[in-house]
Amino acid sequence: MFQTISRSWSIIGECWDVLKKQKTLLLFPVLSGLACLVVMLSFIAPMLLFPEWAERFMDTARQPQNATTTEQIVGPLLAFAFYFVNYFIIVYFNAALASCAIVHFKGGEPTMGDGLAAATRRLPQILAWALVAATVGMILKAIEQRAEKLGRFIVSLIGLAWSVATYLVVPVLAIEGVGPIDALKRSAAILRQKWGEGLAGNLSLGIIGFLACLPGFALIMVGVALGQAFLLLSAVGVLYLVAVGLVMSTLKQIYIAALYLYAAEGQIAKGFSADDMQQAFLRK
Repeated sequence: MFQTISRSWSIIGECWDVLKKQKTLLLFPVLSGLACLVVMLSFIAPMLLFPEWAERFMDTARQPQNATTTEQIVGPLLAFAFYFVNYFIIVYFNAALASCAIVHFKGGEPTMGDGLAAATRRLPQILAWALVAATVGMILKAIEQRAEKLGRFIVSLIGLAWSVATYLVVPVLAIEGVGPIDALKRSAAILRQKWGEGLAGNLSLGIIGFLACLPGFALIMVGVALGQAFLLLSAVGVLYLVAVGLVMSTLKQIYIAALYLYAAEGQIAKGFSADDMQQAFLRK
């Protein structure tokens, strides 16, 4: 466990070095977050303008058996639309980031415009993948909500397998421009070819991210505990957490781009070690 965390710190450091050289990479998750916020507000606004809709929606969620046929159709459709649009936004900007990172790894000096142009060229593939990802996400969520403990455990295993199989989908879409099913097959195939069958992640980037968030949590709790006069501390804590989230998201996508370059082209990205690439996954 300690060795895994140590390797994770090493990976974070290597990705951080890339980010320092290509600071514009951080703008992609910023734009992604802002776009997702706009989408969320667009879904919330009608509820605020028409509170009776919000009340009816909540009643339907709590007691679906009392919903009308129209509500049973409209509710899931709205949820799917929300999933789909957010998936599209996230994948689009991640594809732009991956394109820039790979150009950097190959010795180029990409601009933000280069990344957005590369992602825009793959717009049909990104839209198709967002549709597939949203569909799978909705299905797994629906099964989990209706399943017993054993069923939820099985769904979690399926979700884990899906996460591993799709790990390299974004750079595959960005660089190779294949369709969603081929991107899924390609991602799973190059992972299996490079690291073998039955893979599990061998990094603890989530733990690193949690540790980085602790100061933010502390500021929020201190600000709340001290009262209104110190709410500024809580606001600073929230901003800090947002900043950490954006940076960690960027570092993760840089790492995924480096893994793709290693797995698909056999090239070790500048600044990374062969051991880091080889030990990214292990057999369960």
